[in-house]
Amino acid sequence: QQDVQINPGTNFIIYTDNGQTGLWLADGTGKLVTKLSSKAPLSRPSITDDGDLVVFVGNDKRIHYIIIDWAKGTFSESVGQNETIWRNAIISRQGTLLAASKDQKENKIHVFDYNSQKWNVFELFNPTFSNGVKTGAVQYSDAMEFDHTGERVMYDAINTIKNTAGADVEYWDISFLRVYNNARSAFGDGKISKLFGQLPEKTSVGNPTFSKNSPFIIAFDMVVDKGGIPAQSDYYCLGGNTETGKIDTVFFNTELSWPNYSNADDKIIFNASTNSGTKVVGQVKVTTSKIEGTGAASALISNARLGVWFANGARKLPTAIDNELVTKYGLKLSPNPVTGDQITIQWSQPKTGEETRFSIYDISGKLRFSNMRKFAEGNQSITIRVNDLSNGIYLLKMETNGKYGTLKFVK
Repeated sequence: QQDVQINPGTNFIIYTDNGQTGLWLADGTGKLVTKLSSKAPLSRPSITDDGDLVVFVGNDKRIHYIIIDWAKGTFSESVGQNETIWRNAIISRQGTLLAASKDQKENKIHVFDYNSQKWNVFELFNPTFSNGVKTGAVQYSDAMEFDHTGERVMYDAINTIKNTAGADVEYWDISFLRVYNNARSAFGDGKISKLFGQLPEKTSVGNPTFSKNSPFIIAFDMVVDKGGIPAQSDYYCLGGNTETGKIDTVFFNTELSWPNYSNADDKIIFNASTNSGTKVVGQVKVTTSKIEGTGAASALISNARLGVWFANGARKLPTAIDNELVTKYGLKLSPNPVTGDQITIQWSQPKTGEETRFSIYDISGKLRFSNMRKFAEGNQSITIRVNDLSNGIYLLKMETNGKYGTLKFVK
């Protein structure tokens, strides 16, 4: 796999405080910009690649959205899923898929496709080398993150197996779940692959995160149990190359790191404690391999946890999403962000006389506008009034002759 372009936008870090009472935004140097939410987060926040949308589960067990309008310098928060049943939720980098896990012990990940407006539930299991054989008991997943294409979710899960004495043993491991097939614009087959075929006894791995620009580079936590007392366990923040299989050490910690890469992949930020016991988001530089720490670590943000580094620019991601009306037929939307009461849609109609549907959905998946018309082949444009839409992020979906295109816009 090839590296992707570094996001050209401004660097930011979103984080919670030590008591997890809200969410704050800092710049890339750790300087506070603003408080984003007073809702206590139950899960680590997840952010689209362009920084427009933040998703997290609050302590009310609902899925919350924070929409950031960088052009206007404003942000707003809303509840996307009202059910009080969730423990974690993440958004794909493209903003087209949502993955969530419920606040109960179930071996499932729930995925919502904003394009089709459908949910799909994927069962989690531990695959073996025997075709179709599943082994071990997956209790539930916790940390999750979409890969750069939006096709796979990397997650950790707690498992139960029996040791040689016949006793149940619990451990955490990391797996990759294929939730979407971009070539078919449909949900994936649910195939699962594991980061490690087998872990040493009393060893767990979890809290995985992808490099920002190298799809094959990840960082994660490893914990070696030393007698069942967390304070006596060994905590490692590790980096890994999934193409070469090489693993290296980023940082020796005294707690779970919850690592996250910087926008340029030259640093990793992580949970840490100072010598005086202050909880901080720390930082350490990494070598050009991106999986090995170098130099001394330092505190970046005081009284902070669960930092996520991002930038608010636009870049091309390695995706094969069948967005044919955009890629081949020039589907465009303007102005974006919306500056008045209407938007103009332009495209090249593939075939005369075909019914063409335009739909607008809000970020929670609710249909806000739908219209169907017929057009002649060739360059076309229509105007849609959006004065009834409140400020926020929306998806415009166009369908014609078995082809579709989806564009995100901000009002």
